[in-house]
Amino acid sequence: MDNRGIKQSRRLIGDLVFEPGKRQIGRDDRPVRMPRLSYRLFAALAESAPNVVTHDELVDRVWRGRAVSPDTITQRVKLLREALGDDASEPRYIALVRGEGYRLIPEVEPLPEYAGNVTRGLVAELGRRRVLQVGLVYAAVAWSITEVASFLIEALPVFPAWSKALIAIVFVVGFPVAMFLAWRFDIGPGGIRRTQAATAEGRATIAAAVLLLTGATAGLFYLIYPQVVEQARVDTQAMVEPDANTIAVLPFKNVSNDPENLYISEGIGDELRDQLGRVEGLRVAARSSSRVFVAPEFDALAISQRLGVAKLVEGSLRRDGDQLRITVQIIDGASGFQLWTDSFDKVAGDLLATQQAIAKEVTSQLLPELGSANPVGSVGTVVESAHDLMLVARHYFHRVQDDPVVDIQLLMKSIDLYRQATIADPTSALAHSRLGAALLYLGDDEQAEAPIFRALSIDPDLSEVQYTLGLYKFSRYQSGASVAYERAIEFNPNNVDALSAYGLLIWAQESDTNRAVPFLQRALELDPMSISRYLQVGNLLGMAGRRDEALELAQQIESRFDDPRASLALARIYELTGDLDVAIVWALRALERDPDYQDAKWQSAELYARIGDFEGAHYFEDPESSFSLLYWERRYEEMIDLGEELVFDIPHQTQVWYGLARAYAATGRVEQALHALKGRGLPDRALVEVRRPSDLEALINYADSLNVAGQHDEAQELARWIIDHYLKSRANGMERSWFADVAISCSLSILGRDEEALAELERVVSSNGMAWYPVIRDQPCFKRLAGNARYDAVVEWLEQRKTELRERLPDTLARMQTAW
Repeated sequence: MDNRGIKQSRRLIGDLVFEPGKRQIGRDDRPVRMPRLSYRLFAALAESAPNVVTHDELVDRVWRGRAVSPDTITQRVKLLREALGDDASEPRYIALVRGEGYRLIPEVEPLPEYAGNVTRGLVAELGRRRVLQVGLVYAAVAWSITEVASFLIEALPVFPAWSKALIAIVFVVGFPVAMFLAWRFDIGPGGIRRTQAATAEGRATIAAAVLLLTGATAGLFYLIYPQVVEQARVDTQAMVEPDANTIAVLPFKNVSNDPENLYISEGIGDELRDQLGRVEGLRVAARSSSRVFVAPEFDALAISQRLGVAKLVEGSLRRDGDQLRITVQIIDGASGFQLWTDSFDKVAGDLLATQQAIAKEVTSQLLPELGSANPVGSVGTVVESAHDLMLVARHYFHRVQDDPVVDIQLLMKSIDLYRQATIADPTSALAHSRLGAALLYLGDDEQAEAPIFRALSIDPDLSEVQYTLGLYKFSRYQSGASVAYERAIEFNPNNVDALSAYGLLIWAQESDTNRAVPFLQRALELDPMSISRYLQVGNLLGMAGRRDEALELAQQIESRFDDPRASLALARIYELTGDLDVAIVWALRALERDPDYQDAKWQSAELYARIGDFEGAHYFEDPESSFSLLYWERRYEEMIDLGEELVFDIPHQTQVWYGLARAYAATGRVEQALHALKGRGLPDRALVEVRRPSDLEALINYADSLNVAGQHDEAQELARWIIDHYLKSRANGMERSWFADVAISCSLSILGRDEEALAELERVVSSNGMAWYPVIRDQPCFKRLAGNARYDAVVEWLEQRKTELRERLPDTLARMQTAW
């Protein structure tokens, strides 16, 4: 993670402090506000000082090479001078060099490093006092002694059973003591001496460090003691025994040591999982969770407990020339004993019959009561070459899906292979459906239409075909997506993607949390190792204001996962429950584990901004996240400046258009707000079956802007629709949602029912979560309530809440870091 503020780049230019790392210009400890293009112009002059920057260079560096007239440059210099308080007739900062360009007048002097606050001072002092070095040495020595002691305790029967626990506790308790001694004393050529703080900020951290280390001693002891003791005895905690017909198909192993065969081994396992998922009476764990357990350190009991299944299906593939041997076995999850195994020998290039034989035999073993009435579904094609192409294509497509960064080349390769499979077997519904799904993943829904409807005409009773149809209709804002998802679940109750998509669609259609959450929870039960499934449930519970349920889910995530994505999911859930200080700590935890995790940087910046710590927000700021931060800072003119530039570069960015509309409305430019929203399909886009939650948010702004623009009849019609929608949502699980409160209050204000609007707004104070401050302050429907004592009380409460969170953050950070 970059150093906060990029300290080495701070510069003094006359009475201005230029900080490129924070993209800020200050004077007298206050930022000089200016539009983004004006800042770029200043930065270009500062970077080249004392040299002249020509007109062509300014166009290239400020406007990034776009066609710009000399008058535009002159006007931008004028705006910059106004922001700096400069006078063109007697300039102090910017000089015109006629016929050439512009230059800075003052000298540019580098500024020394600064610590800035207690947190940064603490980090600097830790490095100077060798605390980190001592910590590493202590950990290495403690580990070595523990390993030797553990060996002796196990080898010699004279030691009591609790000896290992005692050794672990001693080292844990000793760790903060060692850190404190390293902080206060230094060993050098002159002997042992007490260290002194290098800066005033560093001295201010000593008291905080003492309290932190003292708390760490007690905290670590109580944290580690039960865990260490638990490891010294047999775990007697009662486990919920899974249903006998719950299974997980683990990834088949490629034991032929030829990576070219990996697509076959993975493909057989994936196809088997799909076939078993269509068998009524079996509950099959999802691929994304099953593939987690490929490492040898996981035994059958651990896997079955984590996935909540009774049996495991394992397999391996060995290839010798043209000969294939596929071995399949069923394992009892509780005991680890093998219940059944068989081998299938086939010639390479003849997998179809083998695939079907494996599926039927496994089904017979899992559900012997079926006898000869084996319901296992057929494989996706009757043509061997098409089958082979589909296996390779699916292997590549899964690699694309599993990687957080989309590999376009690999995706295009998968699409091409699926297209070849449809040519090899034009009657394969799955080949056409998977081609359509890959094209949708690429974002080409127009090209996806033909293969999807071809699959539907071949076999409409396949779960995968119906699910892909639902995705297509959702992407095109067409009705019928919910019916397609329902049929996908009917044909395969284990289709976790269809379960999740249907739950999210129900929530988007009706804001009906009570109906939506069970589908998402069902998907989570089948896919318990997927962070994204947890986050889907947590998002709905948090946005619905169901705080206790969301916090319970957060505890499950914390106990199951220990990776950056899980930390960021926890940050999101705690943000929605209103615990923004806890959310910030989890976002920082994600960055601690992966300093290059861009999403964690963006979320950290936004969380700091939401509690009003804009200095903290700009530490994590990235050019792509600036737009959001400007909104939280209520710097709407600069937000408009940047937003218009972003939509020029990427015109299809719906969220940027929606953000621009908020900024336009907040500054009274309602005609521009309406133009931006109409350009994205509103109001129709928010009134159809497959709307997104963001479309509903934008619809409120649309109705509000119509009202200000004098189009009262249409505005009031939409306001009544919004009120009706959110009153239903309250009755269906969103009783404590601030978003519903704000939506209803704004709509009542549009209708002129101010007393009712104020009553709804006051609910925000007791709702779970924390309402968006810029909305309450700057949305036109609320601006007209300004000055009313009841409105002012809500605003004051929000401001106090932000202050409390800022003041509470250091304690929360210290407490949670101690627990870790």
